[in-house]
Amino acid sequence: MAPPQAKIENTNKVSQPALVSEGIITPTLLQQILRHNKAYFLTQAVPDDEKVRRCAYNIQPLRVQLWYESQQDALDALAWDDFVTLLRPVALEPGW
Repeated sequence: MAPPQAKIENTNKVSQPALVSEGIITPTLLQQILRHNKAYFLTQAVPDDEKVRRCAYNIQPLRVQLWYESQQDALDALAWDDFVTLLRPVALEPGW
């Protein structure tokens, strides 16, 4: 049986970063996560230096959490776009 697909649990709450459940992150879902977080950044006036720190823990799939926690200080210091570039190959299944 294939693992379940992850999903955004709080799709109607752009006052919070996207809360992503455990499961497989697809390219479509990753794009939805990024759009949700961009709306969150804009509506909540999140400073650039806090974007990664405020959002990374809400991406719950274990491999993302282990990757993030293993280098949290370095990742938190990145610009959001640089973080996303590093996140993609970790979050997405091989071949996507």
